[in-house]
Amino acid sequence: MKNLLIAVSVMAAGAATAQEAPMSVGNTYVELGTNFEEETTLTVGTGVGSGALSAYGELSGSTDGNFQARAYTDVEFGKFVVTPGLNYGWGEDGGDLVGFGDNNEWGDVTGDLEVALKPGIIGGEYVFANTGVGVDGWSLEWDGGEVGAGYKLDLAENVYLDGRVSWGYDDQFESTERRITAGFGLKF
Repeated sequence: MKNLLIAVSVMAAGAATAQEAPMSVGNTYVELGTNFEEETTLTVGTGVGSGALSAYGELSGSTDGNFQARAYTDVEFGKFVVTPGLNYGWGEDGGDLVGFGDNNEWGDVTGDLEVALKPGIIGGEYVFANTGVGVDGWSLEWDGGEVGAGYKLDLAENVYLDGRVSWGYDDQFESTERRITAGFGLKF
């Protein structure tokens, strides 16, 4: 009986908290990005949020013939933002959208985690570290990640520019290439 009362109390507290943080639906965005070399990316996404937690789904394609479907969430802890995600990629680098049938193979399933610090001293600056994990059959393979810094500038209420520079590392913590990316986005 004691456990039942505790469970009911926890559910009531959760419901009361959820009523204080209204649910926002329609965090839709479109972003056109580049890495200033040969790749341009178009991303379309939408999400829902309540308080410090948001969940998103997005679809992106790039001029190098690769595509990705992604589900992720943002959780804010003060000036820190934690973003775990699950991805399915296909295209020129391997895999088809659907792996059934002759000469078809499934695309790549990966997971990622990014931790960012957004101090807000001069506006939209942030630093971040992320890492990725690939799924190969029933095993996980660590893919390395990136560390870097960026700035997100809100040009208007629903228009933004986001630029970042990052340095990659592989699964042995050895440095890989530097990347510079920028994106122009619209929010609806």
